[in-house]
Amino acid sequence: MSPLARQMINYCKNWGNDADHPPQAEPFFLAFLNVCAVLATASVNVKRPTATDPAVQRAIDITEAGLATAIAAGEVARQASMSERSLQRRFRDDVGMSWSEALTQLRMIKAVELLAMGDRSVIEISGEVGFNSLSAFNRAFRKFAESTPTEFRRTLQR
Repeated sequence: MSPLARQMINYCKNWGNDADHPPQAEPFFLAFLNVCAVLATASVNVKRPTATDPAVQRAIDITEAGLATAIAAGEVARQASMSERSLQRRFRDDVGMSWSEALTQLRMIKAVELLAMGDRSVIEISGEVGFNSLSAFNRAFRKFAESTPTEFRRTLQR
């Protein structure tokens, strides 16, 4: 979500039902609708991986908590009390993707969130989501969002 959209939501969140809206509400909501339409053109798949298996969900939570580190499947499996082979098999069966694909998805979701905030550089964000190389982060982000992180941020700031 762009900073503008975030501010617009904060501006109107205390308004009551339709009868209680101030006179400026209708033009405000029309402007907000236009902001949302622009944001929709920059949308990406930010669906967080989830699981029905409690052990797999715990592995997802552990993975998400360690995004900024050089997290490995073996360590996540150990913390979730299963073998790495079980983690990989159960992950694929329950989540529909491999653990490494879920790790990348979680990293990209966090990157989108940080890019939308607009207060950190792309290189800082790449480190915060676990990339040691800006070029590797740019490649992964381009594959995820079909744009570079900088281009994506610009679409949010329109």
